[in-house]
Amino acid sequence: MSSFHKIRQPKKRGGLRAFRKDESGSAAIEGVMGALLLIAWTLIAFQIYDAFRLRSEATRATYTIADMISRQRTPIGPKYVQGLQKVFNFLTRTNATNQSWLRVTLFKCKAEADDKPDVVCDGVNKKFTLVDSYATPGTNNIILAQPYTQAGLDGVANRIPMMAVGDMAVITESVYRFNPFIGLGNRSLVTTRTTRDGTKVTDTLWHKAGLATGLAFPSFVVTRPREPRLMWDPNS
Repeated sequence: MSSFHKIRQPKKRGGLRAFRKDESGSAAIEGVMGALLLIAWTLIAFQIYDAFRLRSEATRATYTIADMISRQRTPIGPKYVQGLQKVFNFLTRTNATNQSWLRVTLFKCKAEADDKPDVVCDGVNKKFTLVDSYATPGTNNIILAQPYTQAGLDGVANRIPMMAVGDMAVITESVYRFNPFIGLGNRSLVTTRTTRDGTKVTDTLWHKAGLATGLAFPSFVVTRPREPRLMWDPNS
């Protein structure tokens, strides 16, 4: 048999060169790393989807509450608004303490003796007039939001549509605080270093951001009562 047909056996080489060229088991390692990345991506994607879903639910719940107020025929008051918050919490499946609050504000376009025939309330040339405002308290009567004053109502006048003289409307506001199930936005990289004088200083390399716990989802809805006039009663 000629030497051409002989099977040449590779020479065994040891040391670092052999270790560097050895690829045995690489598929398993790459599979584990890929699986971890896929799981992390799935969790992040689902968390972002969940945030948008809850934001949409909070907005729809606010519109539902506003529609209920617009259909009310009897005077409303603090007890009625607190009951509406229970409805809001049911619709949004709120289960944490002080996770949401409601604010209901009645206002009108007051008629004045010197009004011109074509005047309207736009918050600039003619101001809206506050009737009453109420914000639901938190647990143990913790103040989560302040009721509107006349100055506060003037501050949000750019968000209110123009109104005819003699008309009235209701602002229904809500805040739903988002609680992520994995808390991605609550993570941060923190390092501690010691200065020359021995003082320990904490530095945050990556600040908490994004979908952090307590992220507020606000809603602002203006509706006109379907009945001729909606009244406010502090005892209702």
